[in-house]
Amino acid sequence: MPLAFPRGKRFAFTVIDDTDVATVQTVAPVYALLQELGMRATKTVWPMSCTEGSRIFSSSETLDDEDYRAFVVDLQRRGFEIAS
Repeated sequence: MPLAFPRGKRFAFTVIDDTDVATVQTVAPVYALLQELGMRATKTVWPMSCTEGSRIFSSSETLDDEDYRAFVVDLQRRGFEIAS
């Protein structure tokens, strides 16, 4: 039996955001564009900072950051999926 997609569509496309090095400043414009286009994505998050992590990823914001957490909660309110 073939898969049934919403509204009679013939295929599905999904986007998952790799959260490494994500900050509100760098990813908020992407999510604004996705919403403007009527698209949704899965936003992955780090729950807390890791002081033992790589220098490269030390600039990543996490749910420990109040502004980032508020951004992520707002994304969920707007219909984006949140995953860890």
